[in-house]
Amino acid sequence: MKPLQEWICDTCGQLIRSPEEGWVEWLRDDEMRVGDFRICHQNAFSPLRKGDEISPGCQQYAYDPNVQDLPMDSFVGPQGIVQMLSFVDIGESLDAAYRGPRVRDFRNWAETFRRLFLPNYEEARPYFDAAYREGFFGDTNEIFLYLPENLRDMIEHYTSTEDERK
Repeated sequence: MKPLQEWICDTCGQLIRSPEEGWVEWLRDDEMRVGDFRICHQNAFSPLRKGDEISPGCQQYAYDPNVQDLPMDSFVGPQGIVQMLSFVDIGESLDAAYRGPRVRDFRNWAETFRRLFLPNYEEARPYFDAAYREGFFGDTNEIFLYLPENLRDMIEHYTSTEDERK
């Protein structure tokens, strides 16, 4: 996978080959808090779309009245970091009476943030369970695991292990 340029669709599990093919969707509740972030194929590129049929394809929240969504392009690079951080704090100059983050599930938000902005994270995700089970990282800490070079090591280890099994 090309880091920060390709992702795995949360719906169909297939590769999103570029930011232009991707979509980010989330839900907003009655209190304007956001959560349930998902990365999926934009409808035009969805493998679940059938011909000219109008359907949501991989977009799971398309018909939900609480859906919020943007093209993946809005979540790439510095613009994407600004977009994701706006859910946590829009800044003192815009909101002097900060009442806390709009995010209702920080675990989901952080996972989405890592997928979007940490090189190698998206490709390494499928190997996390095996890496923990097999002690690949040993006594790692909360930073070591997410360093791009360590994620790359895990990818190389587990893809070579997969190749040996074939």
